[in-house]
Amino acid sequence: MKRAIVSAMMGIAVLAAPVGASAEIIKTAMLDNPKCDGLCLRWWPRLVPPPKWAQDTRLSQAYNVAFLVPKDGRDDVFIYANAQPLKGQAVTVAGFMADDQATFERAHPGLRVRSGADFTTADAQVLPSRIFDPAPQDTNGLWEVVAYGEEVDRDGVKYYLVFILGARSEAVRDEFLPVFQSLVASYRK
Repeated sequence: MKRAIVSAMMGIAVLAAPVGASAEIIKTAMLDNPKCDGLCLRWWPRLVPPPKWAQDTRLSQAYNVAFLVPKDGRDDVFIYANAQPLKGQAVTVAGFMADDQATFERAHPGLRVRSGADFTTADAQVLPSRIFDPAPQDTNGLWEVVAYGEEVDRDGVKYYLVFILGARSEAVRDEFLPVFQSLVASYRK
């Protein structure tokens, strides 16, 4: 019981921290989580939600990402971001992107992937992107834009950053692309 209380308090303390103008990597640990053999380590970039959007704390904890949703209750679009430590990862963003793409193509046969536009952060980091469209037969698939970058936190730990816009249709994805672009443009190391 005590471990569950400590776990809940750790999550609340991190999520209640004030949001500043500059970004940082949020680091938390969840105890007694069967998905992670007892201990889940979580990293994600601190985000300032776009106007009319908010962070969904429950989904952020459930999926181990900074999960943003529209305040109006729409459930056909979302934005999320995570940070993955470079330990054991590809040594370049291009390599990380190729690994990510290969993983999703294996998991979703027929997935269509193409290069997307570059996104630029507030501190002029250029993030290349990929566009993921579900296979025609995948009725539950998502239309996504994924932007990839790198960051070194204040402790000197290196991460790959992944920002994702996901939608239930191509039209909705395209409608919210400007919101996603503004979020990435506001991100600063």
